[in-house]
Amino acid sequence: DTLFAGVSVLSLVTSVLVAELSNRWSDYDLLVLSLVLGFAGSLVLLDPPLWPAQLGEARFLAGFALITVAFPFGRNVALATFSKVLGPCDQGEWMGLMF
Repeated sequence: DTLFAGVSVLSLVTSVLVAELSNRWSDYDLLVLSLVLGFAGSLVLLDPPLWPAQLGEARFLAGFALITVAFPFGRNVALATFSKVLGPCDQGEWMGLMF
């Protein structure tokens, strides 16, 4: 339960950060940030057989946090780009398909 509570707080903070950064950064920059954060989180979570250290709790939490933060950036950019592609038509049904 503590992990999910922490992730929910992290998601709220990330949502505020996305709202602020979207006014200053381009969609491309936010997408690259999302990819970098997600890739970094995936690398932290890797547990190659040649590494002497196993995946501990601290590494798991760090990788999980990076991936959790990366998701809202990528999702918001994808939805904004899809909205721009659809243009002025009725977007409700099409946006519903994205979810």
